[in-house]
Amino acid sequence: MTIKPVLWTHEPHKDGRCPIKIYIARKYLPVPKIAVHPNDWDAKEGKVKRSHPLYAQINSVIRAKLLEIEKAYLEGEELPKKKTKNQEQPTKASIYDFIGTYIAETVRGQHEISAGTVNHYKSLQLRLKQFSQHRGKPIYFEDIDQNFYGEFWQFLHTEFGIQKAGGFSKHIKVLKKFMNEAQRRGLHQNMAHKESEFKVHQSKGQKIYLTEQEVEKLEALDLSTMPWLEEERDRWLICYYFLLRYQDGQDHISEQNFFESESRLYFQYDANKTGTSATIPVKPKALQILQKYNFNLPKTTNQEANRKIKMIASMAGINSPVQENGVKGPKANFVCTHTARRSAATNLAMQGVPLDFIAKLGGWKKLEVLKKYLLASGLDVAKVVAEYEFFR
Repeated sequence: MTIKPVLWTHEPHKDGRCPIKIYIARKYLPVPKIAVHPNDWDAKEGKVKRSHPLYAQINSVIRAKLLEIEKAYLEGEELPKKKTKNQEQPTKASIYDFIGTYIAETVRGQHEISAGTVNHYKSLQLRLKQFSQHRGKPIYFEDIDQNFYGEFWQFLHTEFGIQKAGGFSKHIKVLKKFMNEAQRRGLHQNMAHKESEFKVHQSKGQKIYLTEQEVEKLEALDLSTMPWLEEERDRWLICYYFLLRYQDGQDHISEQNFFESESRLYFQYDANKTGTSATIPVKPKALQILQKYNFNLPKTTNQEANRKIKMIASMAGINSPVQENGVKGPKANFVCTHTARRSAATNLAMQGVPLDFIAKLGGWKKLEVLKKYLLASGLDVAKVVAEYEFFR
């Protein structure tokens, strides 16, 4: 007697997942409410691969159904008849799986989305996976409501220190996008994500930036006995010198992106997020760091980099009391990888460099977006213009 689980690819769901059935005595009996993508199915072993985030739970359900059917058959009980389509209950769609489907479609060229945006999608997918493991069950479109909103926020804030006006709001913005897209495809009719309380929180206060004097403190800090921190400081400075986003600094710092013109060295790259091309002169301090690493800086993760740069900033004495998004603390606590790009744009503006020049150097498409990066306070500006003739 042959009895085995099979993936029923003849009736795929709209999101590409296929139901799982048990083959026995020339019948295919369904495993209710279970469906996976073909890439996550091991046909030889008759089970879900480890690539699926809930493989252990799903395989446990399959084994239980397998034993139930086998026991019924051996004891001479009548096997259940296949339900008609009208009798079948629709399988809930997992948001995690749907995001994976959409990313796969992007890889196949179905959506024109930047690599940076795809990274935001993957980041939400990872957090949803972690949250579903925390709750002990998958997250379906029907689960998205105000209770989910509150629990998801508490989980991210408690486990990862994520703030509402920062990482949490970025995840909610992407989640709303996928709720809308899944609704457009007919995968659910849940409207909770469109309610006013299911909102993206906007920053109410300025983010910090480092002044030129504070950047000089980072440059002067002797980290030769702590190479793991020295590498992180150097990565941050390279992003500062070239007005780079973190991922652009990871992806584009290579010798092939540097060229000479009229005896001057320049760096040129296409931004991951916008595709905009930027060309920037290489200052001597930047060249020294690049040569130290042979134009090949070690790679790391954004999370690890953010943790280390806060420590480095504190060691450099960048500890003046500040406030960011309503939270008070030493300035070092708020320094992150993106502070480098913000600081460079602000310091250039403070030196009087025109905004359209800064936009070209940093690969900003719109001046309105660039203006959000200019973080000098009223006092900072007043100190600069105090030397103007008007105020003498």
